[in-house]
Amino acid sequence: MAKKTMEEIEEPAMFKQSAAKEIRITIPAIELSFDQRFRKKAPLLAILLVIYLFSCIVFDKANFRVMDLLDFTRIADAPYKLVSLSSLLFIALYSLLLAFTMFYAKGLNKVMALIALPVTLLPAFALSFFMPAMLLPFLGLSFGVAVTAFLASRERVIDWKAAWKITRRVMTLLLIGAVLTSYLKVAAAPQEYTHILLTSTEVKLRESPQFQTLFQGSSSNPITEGLINQIVSDDAINKTLSEDKLKEIMGASTEFNALPESTQNAMITQIRPKAQTVVKNELKQLATQEAQGVSDLSAQPTGMLEYYFEASGFDKPLTQWLPYAIIPLVWLIASAYLFIIRGTTTVIWFALSKL
Repeated sequence: MAKKTMEEIEEPAMFKQSAAKEIRITIPAIELSFDQRFRKKAPLLAILLVIYLFSCIVFDKANFRVMDLLDFTRIADAPYKLVSLSSLLFIALYSLLLAFTMFYAKGLNKVMALIALPVTLLPAFALSFFMPAMLLPFLGLSFGVAVTAFLASRERVIDWKAAWKITRRVMTLLLIGAVLTSYLKVAAAPQEYTHILLTSTEVKLRESPQFQTLFQGSSSNPITEGLINQIVSDDAINKTLSEDKLKEIMGASTEFNALPESTQNAMITQIRPKAQTVVKNELKQLATQEAQGVSDLSAQPTGMLEYYFEASGFDKPLTQWLPYAIIPLVWLIASAYLFIIRGTTTVIWFALSKL
């Protein structure tokens, strides 16, 4: 038996060493399976498209804006927006959309389930031509549909617990998206939003009863009317328009000086009460007109609060931290709103599963 050479002995060892160091990368194939199950569920894509379009239109009509949280002249209307007809209709439509998405994706592979993404994504871009400011919200709603379809395709059985779990994950992603979108929107124009915040605050302060009392007066503290009555009082008129003062004024006339002194005194005694009444009424009318002018001016913002913040240097930290201050507000409101959508979606899914 011939002896093996050193090369023949070392060669298998080298192959074994190279095989041990071999790295394999497996790329999963994209499997498009237009089988009978998909063909049976394909009509649901048309239903998803229609519901998605109506959801976007109603969401725009609900008029949710970041401005509602920073403009104090509008903040009182914000709670009514959450329970408005458009808002409630959006909750119903979007919950129905997510429930139908789970119904569509159930039993399909992940790729076929994600066909729901282009079905809603393309209309989002189409609607943005008519409503440019709503592109990001529309994309977020489309993303929620896609994630719902993907998660539903991974579940073998979707009962109400699985539906609750799927919607929890979807709502969490939508919540993060809403917070980030609000933050970026305020961070893109912090000076503008700071100006709106300070101006609206000043407007609300000027509309407060305390401020109105200061400028207009009231029955409990009639500053304007009371001040006028104190200045233009009978006692003040009597002291100012005395007989001697009236005689001095009328003495500028040569005809009056030509009269006897007794006639002059009788004339002054007769004229003085009427002159006092005329002067008092004219002064009150002028004072009231001036006070009304100040009152009308007080209803308009003057930039006083904004100027104070700029002069004191408080405007810079306010502008810097305003984008961060919006985060907890949006998080709190959106969490409650999305929780309602989550519960409604689970209920609708449970109803659909019983059909």
